[in-house]
Amino acid sequence: MGANGDQSTEKDPKADSPRIYNGQIRRVVDEKSRLNIPSRWRDPRYTEFHALPDSNNPCLRLLNADELWRMKRTLDESTAYSAAEKKKFRRRWFSRATPCPIDRQGRIVIPPDLQKRYQFSGEVVIVGACECLELWHPSAWEAEEAKDDLPVDAMADELGF
Repeated sequence: MGANGDQSTEKDPKADSPRIYNGQIRRVVDEKSRLNIPSRWRDPRYTEFHALPDSNNPCLRLLNADELWRMKRTLDESTAYSAAEKKKFRRRWFSRATPCPIDRQGRIVIPPDLQKRYQFSGEVVIVGACECLELWHPSAWEAEEAKDDLPVDAMADELGF
């Protein structure tokens, strides 16, 4: 309600903001291939994630619908490709994204083919990667963290973070 008791028409500024994922946590994939997504990463605007294999890393990306729409807009606005190339890319790229509904307990089911591909049985690491979540096998994540190929702290300083 507004100051005078009337219904406020102001929108919640966070309601339209893109979701930002940060931090990391270890969770267990249960015997039914379910993975609990921590509540801090759940958003009532989304009833599912979309599991998309990462082309360049040994991890599975979990994207919300807004991120898929952003990818579509980026492709549509690109002038680097013909309409035919865009159509073929759209078909091949988006067909890789598997919907993973979020149940009432905040769990998703990891599709069996992806669970096997990434060896997700037992513990996994869920990593907040800004616009998406990433699922990593613990040993793959430890190897990624141990890499010294990007001077993160120096880069953060240059960016003024």
